[in-house]
Amino acid sequence: MNIEGVISKYHSILKVAILLFFTIILAYLIYKDHYLFFAFFGISAILLIISISDSVAIILLFLIVFAGEQFSGLTSFSQIFIDILLILLIAAIFFKAIFKKFIQRKKLELIGIIPVLVFSLICLFSLFFNGTGLINFGVFLRFIFQFYLFFIALLNIELSENQLKYINIFLIALFVIQIPTAIIKWFAYGYSDLAGSIGGETAIGTYGGSHGAMSTVLPLFAIGFLLPMYIWTKKKSYLLLIFGFVVFSFLGGKRALMITLPFFVIVILYICYIHIASQEQKKIFIKYAFIGISFSIFVLVFGTILNPSMNPSQKIGGKFDLAFLKNKIISYETGTTSSYDTVGRLSSTIRVISVLSTEGVISLLLGKGAGIFVKSGVVESTFRSGFQSEFGIVYGFTGFVWMFSQVGLLGVLCYLIFLWNIFKKVKSADRSKLDLYWQIFRVGVYGTFIVVLFDFFAYSTSFIEGKPLSSVVYYVIATQIIISNNKKNS
Repeated sequence: MNIEGVISKYHSILKVAILLFFTIILAYLIYKDHYLFFAFFGISAILLIISISDSVAIILLFLIVFAGEQFSGLTSFSQIFIDILLILLIAAIFFKAIFKKFIQRKKLELIGIIPVLVFSLICLFSLFFNGTGLINFGVFLRFIFQFYLFFIALLNIELSENQLKYINIFLIALFVIQIPTAIIKWFAYGYSDLAGSIGGETAIGTYGGSHGAMSTVLPLFAIGFLLPMYIWTKKKSYLLLIFGFVVFSFLGGKRALMITLPFFVIVILYICYIHIASQEQKKIFIKYAFIGISFSIFVLVFGTILNPSMNPSQKIGGKFDLAFLKNKIISYETGTTSSYDTVGRLSSTIRVISVLSTEGVISLLLGKGAGIFVKSGVVESTFRSGFQSEFGIVYGFTGFVWMFSQVGLLGVLCYLIFLWNIFKKVKSADRSKLDLYWQIFRVGVYGTFIVVLFDFFAYSTSFIEGKPLSSVVYYVIATQIIISNNKKNS
């Protein structure tokens, strides 16, 4: 047998062997603190992996995203270098996909490119009028659009359905791992973060040392897929996983999940309902809808009882009082300090609009300057101090507040048009015939858009700042479009 035949026959084994070889070499170099050699072998490994397999390169990207910061924290390895590796990997996947399409003389899929270019132009105007630096501008765009490049690459790589299913299996495993990781961290030190509470912001998953908001948005994202899985397959294991992600959120010290879950479940149930074909199935659906809504209400009640700050007894195991809970939420979201700095998300949103409006039309339209409030090791961070000095905002940083403050009304509107363009593509792709697996997946993608909008307008900067969930969001949206396109073409 010639060498081509050997490679063809043992292709999968060779891929695993090469990856194992590089893993051992990299681990040894980290152990010996040879970081220069690590950089050389790391970049070489990335290029080799991409040349061997697109799906393995994508899996590697998810590993870096979900474990890179934690890895940096446990070693003396700089987070900046982890970020550089991620940028190089995204760039390599992107340029390989573009080059492949160019060689094949096929049309590029560039969904959302016009709003992205217009948004970049708005950022340049913001930079010009406010005098912020080019590096800040570059870091700002990188935060928002680095995974958009990944999205474009995915659309043009031409992954098969089987490859996508293998990647999905890996992602499911990666998400499930977050639950025991949070439990281990909770036993180690998480519960001590909030005196008298059952959770703390360090009791989180593999993606870092402290990302509190992810303890809300990641479970919501997962439940958006798990709930339709349970309804369609009736497997109790999916209910168990939903419960696991609720526990994950509680251990992370987050109260938002128990409040938002009933509303989120109702929306997902409605999406499931309109995608169920027969009248008989719709009758059965009512039973599962009742289970889902009952469970989410139980989470709200039980979570309130367990959280001292959310019940009038101010203790774990206190009394559930709906009126007290409502007043607590209103007070929390509209709060200010004694010096009138805002600490609530709603009050901070109103404050940023009010301040920019009073400063004039240019400030309202273009903000304070693209990248002025970014948190990065590349530029000096003025995130906390800058927001307090410029706006009197101490807490309550939603994606809207973060973006509006830097690129104004024009930037926010353009970004929302960008999201709308992507949603329209998913909706148009929705008309194609899909098997059960991808029907369930489609409902989860719609849930993903709801989570993104909730996070942007009402919760945090988890998606907008390119946190771990951003990569998965762009991946699932791209996957839905790819599968629908494949079905149409076949």
